[in-house]
Amino acid sequence: MRNDLKTIKMVIKSLRDPETSMKAYLYRINKRETGAESSLFALDLKTEVLKEYIVDLTEQYLNIEDEYEGVDEYSGNVGGGHLQWLNVKSSLATIVWESLVNSKRYADKKWVDNLAKCKSSSNNLKGLLIEVHVSGHMVTLILDLPSYRRLKHVLSFSAKKFRIVEGPFLVLPLKIDTLRIDSRLYFFTKRGCNIFLLPGSLATSSDETVKEILATGKFQDEEVFARFARTKCNPRRLLKFKEGGMGKLLALVANTPNGDKIRQTFGIEFKGGKLAPEAPEGVEKIIKMITGRGMIDPFSNLAMEVSDATTWEK
Repeated sequence: MRNDLKTIKMVIKSLRDPETSMKAYLYRINKRETGAESSLFALDLKTEVLKEYIVDLTEQYLNIEDEYEGVDEYSGNVGGGHLQWLNVKSSLATIVWESLVNSKRYADKKWVDNLAKCKSSSNNLKGLLIEVHVSGHMVTLILDLPSYRRLKHVLSFSAKKFRIVEGPFLVLPLKIDTLRIDSRLYFFTKRGCNIFLLPGSLATSSDETVKEILATGKFQDEEVFARFARTKCNPRRLLKFKEGGMGKLLALVANTPNGDKIRQTFGIEFKGGKLAPEAPEGVEKIIKMITGRGMIDPFSNLAMEVSDATTWEK
C-alpha cells in the first residue's frame, strides 16, 4: 500500500508548515479491568517552541517512502520494512482511542499535582499527544515519554557561569510512536502498540474467537487447532471471523457435494466428518478460509489467497 506512504509523507511535510496550528497535551492511561481511562493536561508551550520541536521531530520521516516498503494491517509484529495500521474503530484500538478523545474534557487534578511533585504515581504510561488540522486531514501525534524525573546536582552553563538547574524535567522524544491520520492509526514502534494495549487486546480477542470456533465441535483434535491458531498472524486474521466466519466454517465441514468440493480445492484436511489439521499449515489454511481469504480465480479456476474481499457489483 504505497499510497498510504505517500499520504503519510504529505502530512508530515505539512506539519512543518509555519502556518499549521496545533495543540499539545500530556496524557496518562490508567489500565482498568473494563478498559482504559485517560487524563490529559494541556501543555502551555509558546507556539514557536512547539513548532520548532515538530520540525526536529519530523526530520527523520521526510524520506519515509525510502524507509518502508509498504503499509499492512496490524498483525502483532511491528518492525521491519512495513508500517502497520488499525482503524480507530477497530475492536483492538477503540477503547484506548475513545478514552483519549473523551479525556480532553477534563484534567485529573490529583495527577497534575503529582506531576508537579514528580511522584511515582505520575508515571502511569504517560506520553505526549499533539493535535493538528492539516491539508484536509485530522492528525494526531502520539508519543511515549521516556523521561520525566527530578534531577539533582545538575548545572547549566550560560554567560560564562554555571548555575544550579532544578526540576522536575520533561524530555520530549524525537520519535513518533503512533500517527493518526483521519480514521487510521499508524504504528511506528512497539511502544506505539503498547500505548494502545494492543498485545493484550489481540491475545484476548483471539482466545475468545478460538473458544467460539471449538464450541462447534467440528474439529477432530481441538488441542492442535487451539495451539496453532494463536501463532504467527492467525490472531490478527481471526479478527475477521466476526464478519460471517461461522457460516463459512459450517459450509466448510458440511457433508455435501459443495463442502467436498471446497475442501478438495483448498486442500483442507478432513476425517470422520470433522476438520483434522495436523500441522500449523493446516490450521492456517482453515483460518484463512473462514476469514474470507480463500477465493477461486475465475480465469484459471485455481484456489487463490486474497488479502481482502468484497461483493462483486454486476
